[in-house]
Amino acid sequence: MNTLLRASGIGTAGAVVFVLAVWNVANVASGSILVEQGDLDLAEVRLLGALVAAVVAGVLGTVVAFVLNGRPRADLRFLNISGVVLILTGAYAFSRASDITSGIWLNLMHLAVAAPIVDQLRRWLVNG
Repeated sequence: MNTLLRASGIGTAGAVVFVLAVWNVANVASGSILVEQGDLDLAEVRLLGALVAAVVAGVLGTVVAFVLNGRPRADLRFLNISGVVLILTGAYAFSRASDITSGIWLNLMHLAVAAPIVDQLRRWLVNG
């Protein structure tokens, strides 16, 4: 359990750092990232919200890894589940983006969050 928490912590910390970097680059390069909220309302993606989402993703990924631990090919199952979730959340983010630029930045943030979390938890599933 201790190694799972270590892997989760490292992956989540990496996700927080990466999403912070992508969010800052996006805001400097393109301005605010806007998403549709309701019929015609637009909302700005705030840094705190992106950071909280990264932590939540780390917690959820940890729960999935814990549940899969000990099953045959747990690492591949984890990668498959993570890939499907990433595709679905990315598609949803793109559908809610106010423009294509915001959609691209949102998907880059999704990748920035997923990469370190999935990497660390997959390694834990392989190595214990």
